[in-house]
Amino acid sequence: MFSTHNSKKPVLFLQGPLTTPDFTSSIAQHLARKCEKRGELAGSFFFSSTRPKCHSVDRFVVTLALQLSQNIPGFHNGLVKSLNEDPFITQRPIPTQVERLVLEPLRNVTETSHGPYLVVVDALDKCEGKEQQSEVLAQIARIVRRRHDVI
Repeated sequence: MFSTHNSKKPVLFLQGPLTTPDFTSSIAQHLARKCEKRGELAGSFFFSSTRPKCHSVDRFVVTLALQLSQNIPGFHNGLVKSLNEDPFITQRPIPTQVERLVLEPLRNVTETSHGPYLVVVDALDKCEGKEQQSEVLAQIARIVRRRHDVI
C-alpha cells in the first residue's frame, strides 16, 4: 500500500507474504543502509520478537530521537533542552515523549536543512499488542503531519 501526505514526501507501507517474513525486513535494511550512505537516513527502528528491548514501544521514541540528533542538523540542541527540562521524559506516555523528544527539537530544524530524511520502521507486527502497534502508527503520522518538510 502506498500513500502520500503530499506528492514530494511519500509514506511507504511495505507488506510481504506471511510465508517470507524476512523478505520485507531485508528490503527495509537495504533501504536504510543505502539512505544512510547518501546522508538521507534520519533513523530506523527494527522491532523484533526475539530481542527483548525491541518488542515494545518502550525504546522506540528514545531510539528515534537519539538517531535524529545524530543525523539531522539543528535537532541536537532541542533534544538536549527537552532532556534537561524533564530527566524522566522516557517514563512518560508515548505521545508526550514524541512531543518533547521529537516534535519540539524538530522546531529547531530549518526548512533549508537537507531533507526530507527517511525514517525506517520495520516489523511493526513484532511489536507487542495491537494497541502499541496502533500507537506507533499514530505517532508516525503525527510527526509526518507536523514536519513533512523534514521527515
